Amino acid sequence: MAICLCFVILAYYQLYDLSRTLIDFLLRPLVVLLFLMMTKVNWNGKKIVEMEYQKIDTESEFEDSSCKTRVTVHQQFNQSELNDLVRDLDLLKQAAELLASTLKEKQEQHDDIRIVVDLLGYHDHNWIICVDLKMVSYLLGQQKGYTKFPCYLCMWDSRAREKHWTHKEWPSRETFQAGMPNVTHDPIVSRDKIVFPPLHIKLGLMKLFVKAINPDNESFHHLVYTFPALSYDKIKAGVFDGPQIRTLIRDKNFIQKMNVREKAAWLSFVDVIQNFLGNRKAPNYEMLVSKMLSGFRDLGCNMCIKVHFLYSHLDKFPENLGAVSDEQGERFHQDLITAEERYQGRWDRHMMADYC
Repeated sequence: MAICLCFVILAYYQLYDLSRTLIDFLLRPLVVLLFLMMTKVNWNGKKIVEMEYQKIDTESEFEDSSCKTRVTVHQQFNQSELNDLVRDLDLLKQAAELLASTLKEKQEQHDDIRIVVDLLGYHDHNWIICVDLKMVSYLLGQQKGYTKFPCYLCMWDSRAREKHWTHKEWPSRETFQAGMPNVTHDPIVSRDKIVFPPLHIKLGLMKLFVKAINPDNESFHHLVYTFPALSYDKIKAGVFDGPQIRTLIRDKNFIQKMNVREKAAWLSFVDVIQNFLGNRKAPNYEMLVSKMLSGFRDLGCNMCIKVHFLYSHLDKFPENLGAVSDEQGERFHQDLITAEERYQGRWDRHMMADYC
């Protein structure tokens, strides 16, 4: 009798777990959909709360004694509400960070960046700023997207591709204020305080190199074999981070898989990383950069704004790029991602040891 009762209880709990899993699987999308419908989340990451009220006007001002007015009040997401949304969606750490960064990007405005800069007391210190080019456009009030004149130092025409590798000198921007070509707001900081970001330039060069490789070549197949966790489309787009680039630099087999042009461009790219974009600036850095640009041109790479900085404004780079680069922060971020993936879903003392 006791054995039969145990089997009945065990079967009950198994059915209960199965039903709970099915209910959770079926109801979770409905809960998320109802949550979004109730809060009416728009594309720039803000909740819209709509309310109607009766507006009573005086007879001296209006003929009608009352009228209906529809008012839209924008409310920002606070951290608690964002945490609840992440829990409702059952997102992992990386997916939650992607959601938060996307919402933040959608709601970022020029005035918001100005408020943050003022709260930091930037104008009292006038720090040197080294950020990615998207944030540079915010700080300098530039038009975002694929603009005709993206450079804040000269009138480089990004759409005149036939002149990119032949014209090194472009008309300089004497003034930089709202109303100038592709400048929509007055700058928040002085452009003299902006430093070219070495890390993002290195990542941009890597993207150009990989996108210029024929997917049928052995070198591209080696990339797919070396990074099985990356999707084919991501590799084809040239999206790599710092640790992955360092892995390829140490990989001798990668060089053996290249053809003549790919090898020349890659070796010159490695020389620029080691002798210019890091802590060491070689005396012949101008020759190294020129050799790399020639290799990229022969490989068929198009010139982007990051390559334009190296091609036309090499003298604007500081002496020690490693001192202003955010390479260390990027390494720390990649290490944390590895630890989070290793201990995803559990919490113990070994996890804390790896973090510390």
